[in-house]
Amino acid sequence: MFIKNTLLLSIERISRAGIAFLISFMLTKYYGIDIYGMYAYYIAMLNIICVSFSLGLDDYFIKEVAEGKKIPYFFFFIRILLLFLSFMTMSVFLYLKEPPDDFFVIVLMTLTYIWNLFYLLLAIENIKNKAWVVFNIILISAFSFIIKYVFIEYGILVFIIISFLEGVFLNIYLYLSVKSFFSFTEHKTWFDFYNVLKKSIPVGLAALSIILFYRVDQLIIEFYLGNIQLGIYALASSILLALGYLQSSFVTSMYGKLGKANKNDDLLMKELRFAYSGAIIVGIICCICYLFPGRYLLQKIIPEHSHNIIELLNIGVFSIFFSGFGAINAQYLFLRGMVGARLLRTVFAVIFNVCWNLILIPFYGTKSAIWGFLITQVFMGVVFNIVDKNTRMLIKCQFYSIFIWKK
Repeated sequence: MFIKNTLLLSIERISRAGIAFLISFMLTKYYGIDIYGMYAYYIAMLNIICVSFSLGLDDYFIKEVAEGKKIPYFFFFIRILLLFLSFMTMSVFLYLKEPPDDFFVIVLMTLTYIWNLFYLLLAIENIKNKAWVVFNIILISAFSFIIKYVFIEYGILVFIIISFLEGVFLNIYLYLSVKSFFSFTEHKTWFDFYNVLKKSIPVGLAALSIILFYRVDQLIIEFYLGNIQLGIYALASSILLALGYLQSSFVTSMYGKLGKANKNDDLLMKELRFAYSGAIIVGIICCICYLFPGRYLLQKIIPEHSHNIIELLNIGVFSIFFSGFGAINAQYLFLRGMVGARLLRTVFAVIFNVCWNLILIPFYGTKSAIWGFLITQVFMGVVFNIVDKNTRMLIKCQFYSIFIWKK
């Protein structure tokens, strides 16, 4: 059951990454790198705002459901109200930023930012007809991509509206698929919600730290270098994200094995070594895919910007290895109950990344940003294990995982 569940979600995740990857190139090809850079900037800001106002509730709800409980509709309605706070905040940001008129409609996409809750609920293993649900999610995304391609010549405004409608339909379908996890019968009050917030906000801070880690460099690039340089950097990031989904799919598939081995230290170390070896193998596959067909395709699809994108990817592609290590480290810390250490690592990574980019981007441009991203991944994947005495045994495990041909 676990393998089937992981496989289904991995297929959906990789399909979604592939479509997002194609959309990045489609926007660049038809609207120009500057418009794509502008779009990437506002999407980055939208993600930060929406994650901030989710208050960690999505992850808290998942934990409750995983423990056999149901989500009271009172809490669910509050979660929907938080979408409107995101909507108002994003509206104020757009008003102050004064983008071209077509970009104001992007604020509508904040109202669909509850899909993450439904998607996480879908990861619960006892969903009926999950294969059919996942197939339909892929179908909706693929159909939306075709519609976007057909109407691409009508401008970015139409593209954003189609994206919003896709989000609406996807949310409705996902809700109908997981509605059994919600309950009308439990009576809850605002005081109950306050108690929930005390548990969810620390988780929300961790989620916000992660989204800042992946998005804040784009905001800084836009501020110092403008939309064209941001567009080039965002395209390189979208390729790394697509490759990262391959890594993430493997690492996610290991969570069940690591969880089962948690009570046996020797078995856990064996599974961790296997996980690290797998992350190395996936990293090698990603590098090969990039070095040979990847660079050639970039030169053919967007020849005018391929040189700059390839320069960034030649550095950033090595982050795939360390991001896999970092994800496995994070799961180990979670299993061992070291949630505070996990949050501290993420917060440090964000602070380092922000300081690095603020200081170096004005002088060295996007190359400094991609170097900062790689260095931060090295910290998350390896260096923190050396500094933290509670995880130093993982260094030995990572070292032996290099010899992937040995058991």
